[in-house]
Amino acid sequence: MTAETDPDLPCFFLNGTDDIGFGGPLALSEKNVYFPVQNEIDALERWAKYYLWEGDGEQRPDTYELYWCWQPWPNKTGTGRSYNYPHVVNTYHNLYRIGKMYGLTRYLKPEEYLYRAYRTLKTMFTFPCGAMG
Repeated sequence: MTAETDPDLPCFFLNGTDDIGFGGPLALSEKNVYFPVQNEIDALERWAKYYLWEGDGEQRPDTYELYWCWQPWPNKTGTGRSYNYPHVVNTYHNLYRIGKMYGLTRYLKPEEYLYRAYRTLKTMFTFPCGAMG
């Protein structure tokens, strides 16, 4: 599905707001805190690297804001959906725990995941966040 094939589709169906795109990685990361599997951790790190962070990612590297309506850079809009932030914060924190306890993270050091969790949570309380703000 794309905006071109279904123009009435809400924009948040096209990216990964809360349960649609952030719930799965959160659940998988929590599972791997207790039952680590390297290829699942690698998949989580690819998600963190390519979906969230790099290039056209859903998280702004300069402010740590999370977008809820996908638009190409630099026209992304909608960073105030507070429901998105806890999902990403907890996924980053779980990647920190996996790296710290098992040494199985490869993309970032455990402390870097912890820092991203901290900054993302701080952003949730710094920028105006509302249900669809």
